[in-house]
Amino acid sequence: MFLRWREYRLSGGLKSYRAEIARSYRNDLTDTPRNEVIAYLGTWRELWAASPYRRAEFSEQVEKKLSKLSLSENDKSKIRAAINNRISKSQTSRLKILREM
Repeated sequence: MFLRWREYRLSGGLKSYRAEIARSYRNDLTDTPRNEVIAYLGTWRELWAASPYRRAEFSEQVEKKLSKLSLSENDKSKIRAAINNRISKSQTSRLKILREM
């Protein structure tokens, strides 16, 4: 099980990320590796990185969805760490874009 980010390009060169929990498995017939989405956690946009309100709102959304899943505390903490890592990268990227304007 792992956290997967799907990246989407928005107008103006900004990005939007869809956070999903996925699992890896092998297809029995073809023996090819596959991924299956277990849960959708939320969408994060680079534009929101400078807003403490948006960061808190996104964190609350993720926590609500994590609490409904039957995951171990260790798995939940790994997912939270991966999300915080992506959000902090997004904030750094957004500040760079603002400086260039």
